[in-house]
Amino acid sequence: MLIDKYNKLNFLIPVILLLITIIPFQKINAANFRINGNQIEFYGTIENGDAKLFERFLRSSEIKDFQDYQVSLNSKGGNLYEGILIGNIFRDKELETVVKKNNGCYSACAIAFLGGTKSYTTGTGIGRNLEIGANLGFHGYSTKNESLILFNEAIEISRVVNAMILQYAIEMEVSASLKFVRSKVEKLL
Repeated sequence: MLIDKYNKLNFLIPVILLLITIIPFQKINAANFRINGNQIEFYGTIENGDAKLFERFLRSSEIKDFQDYQVSLNSKGGNLYEGILIGNIFRDKELETVVKKNNGCYSACAIAFLGGTKSYTTGTGIGRNLEIGANLGFHGYSTKNESLILFNEAIEISRVVNAMILQYAIEMEVSASLKFVRSKVEKLL
């Protein structure tokens, strides 16, 4: 009897290990998405790979016409590059973005918010909404581990990141006044 339990246990351990390696586990604290009426709720921390997950989510949904939907954002931010990629998805799919009352959209989420696009009968345009009582927050970027780097390296990295953000903002038609800012930045470089 003890031998039978031992043999069953020897059989179950490899099966359990195999299942653990095959079953995809959802990332903890990663961005999450769900459809609620005509809203696509986007919430949680934006992490590496979330743009691909969001695109896969949209493809697998039963949404035929994205123009009838808004993306409701509620996130403390996360990975800047993923925020840009997600904003581009909003733009490509012509998805309007909204931050609702008592919700917040910060950092990489705020960058993604800029991609909000709305379809009109005459074409497409800006589709970004911020309800009264909602929070939208931009800030300077930081490295994940806040490691000490040489001053010259920090300047070079900040130039590249600032140029990337500025280019993205211009593509998202944030404001014509950015051209003035860009020309001032270019003179400094």
